[in-house]
Amino acid sequence: MKANATFYIDKKPSKTITAGNAELKSLTVSGYTVKQSGSDYSVTVPYDTKSITANITLSDTSSKLLIDNASKTSASNISLNLKGLKSVYDIKVSASDQLTSKSYTLTVTKDYSKYSFVGGTILTTFNFEDNPDSAVAVTKGTTAQAEVASPGYTYSAGVNNGKAINLPGTYGLKLLDDATVLGDTYTVSYWMKPTVLKGGVDPTFCGGTFSPEKWVNLTYETPIWSNLGGYKYSEPQSLAGLYEANKWQHVALVVNSGKGTLYVNGIAVATSAYLTGIMTSSGAKAFFGVNGWDAYFEGALDEVIMWTSALSADDVAALAAGTVTCDSLTAK
Repeated sequence: MKANATFYIDKKPSKTITAGNAELKSLTVSGYTVKQSGSDYSVTVPYDTKSITANITLSDTSSKLLIDNASKTSASNISLNLKGLKSVYDIKVSASDQLTSKSYTLTVTKDYSKYSFVGGTILTTFNFEDNPDSAVAVTKGTTAQAEVASPGYTYSAGVNNGKAINLPGTYGLKLLDDATVLGDTYTVSYWMKPTVLKGGVDPTFCGGTFSPEKWVNLTYETPIWSNLGGYKYSEPQSLAGLYEANKWQHVALVVNSGKGTLYVNGIAVATSAYLTGIMTSSGAKAFFGVNGWDAYFEGALDEVIMWTSALSADDVAALAAGTVTCDSLTAK
């Protein structure tokens, strides 16, 4: 059986197809002033704000609204829970023609200028103001890390109007020769600016022993990687794009009774339940940018602070916001 088909040449469609309207007409946040730059919206709120209420006006009321890929049945009184120092929401408007769409962002930043830092007992600080403080340049090794005889330390502009130490990718820094003083409850905070993002096993902060292997390693892809007689991984195990090259970012590892939380720029990104007994192991040390085997960190490091206590999420956010600094803490 043959099928019949009809073709039309040079014949205009009976109805003109027009592009849909995916414009976001306005975005407000109840109680706060919203700033707009193109398709990006931003608002600053007090540090203790837990959520905000957003109201969006669409040019085409029949278009669809998604926030972080979740469909919204109404553009009014949208409640958004905040996530640490800075929360970024992806907004997508899809026009009624089901072809046209446009993306926007809403960034909510918490203001920690009036926050009272709690902290705890500071074990040590490394401010790197044209000197390495008590840090020592070492090369990698499983049983011992050889000190570099003439490291030729150099310094560059750091965070909070200070200096930072430059690490050339040929050695790392030993921060603590005896890390057992940290115990199973501690916090390590630092600012880093990697010029090169190394591989998934290569270290930023690292501590413990390499022979026998009882260590914790903060890497570029596995947020918290540890070894306690076998590899243990954080949740999530892998997080691509965790760090950025040539940009300062604040990192904090908070360990409370052997359970750790990793914060990047004031936001909790990963947890691990496998850190008990690492720093308390005989011979445990603490390093930055070096472990027993892998590639050295390459970039700049500033304001390393260690506490023998577990900082709160707000304490970490205040450090990441720059309202609490190494100078402000050591001046007390």
